[in-house]
Amino acid sequence: MFITADPIDEILVFPSGELVLDGKALNINAGKVELQGDFSIRAFPEGKTAPAKQGEAAPGPKGGGGAKESQGATGPTGATGATGEPGAKAGVARLRISELIGPGRLLVLNNGGNGGKGQMGGTGGMGGDGGPGHNRRCSIGHRDSPRNGGKGGTGGKGGTGGTGGPGADGGAIIHNEKLTKFLESGKLVLTSSPGKGGDGGERGKAGTRGVGGIRGEGGNCGGPAEAGPPGDPGTIGDPGSKGPDGVQGVITSTKH
Repeated sequence: MFITADPIDEILVFPSGELVLDGKALNINAGKVELQGDFSIRAFPEGKTAPAKQGEAAPGPKGGGGAKESQGATGPTGATGATGEPGAKAGVARLRISELIGPGRLLVLNNGGNGGKGQMGGTGGMGGDGGPGHNRRCSIGHRDSPRNGGKGGTGGKGGTGGTGGPGADGGAIIHNEKLTKFLESGKLVLTSSPGKGGDGGERGKAGTRGVGGIRGEGGNCGGPAEAGPPGDPGTIGDPGSKGPDGVQGVITSTKH
């Protein structure tokens, strides 16, 4: 965005208010700037944060079934959530002004945007089915008792939440030396703060317990055994980590 006024014949006037650049670069070129009140120029609306990563990561697959009378396998862990969106980047702000007059202040807040929240971790996989029980054998010389089915597998752990998105670096600001005295007096305020890293994603849900194995049958010479018990539920996943903050932007002065 270009804001200009003839440095000899014109005075650039700012009323009280605010201008939001939405990340665009800024160029102000004027001799005198009259500030009728405090006028803020922001790279983004205050507290701008990237959108959260939606949905949840892929669930873990089902655990494998158990062999005869054995417990089913534990469900695999859910997938880790995706990293959050990065914060929006501010453009470069260039100020070439000879003098600030009037009762107000000029505030150029060229701060980076905050990172977005990470995605939720995936649900843990369902525990595997318990193995089937051994059937009774009734033949002469082979009278084995039926056996219970195996216990169902433990549900998988939920996936870890995604890491928060990185905050954007503060936008650069370049001003001419004539503005230095206004910075020192507080009539001109310049900030180039970094955006904050996004919050970590929510932890994934615990996997469902596996189904117990089918009972061994009794055949024609006795009763059956019992079905295996269900497995234990899984545990919820770990929360995601906060994303990294951005880097402080650079404010520099030039002779012209």
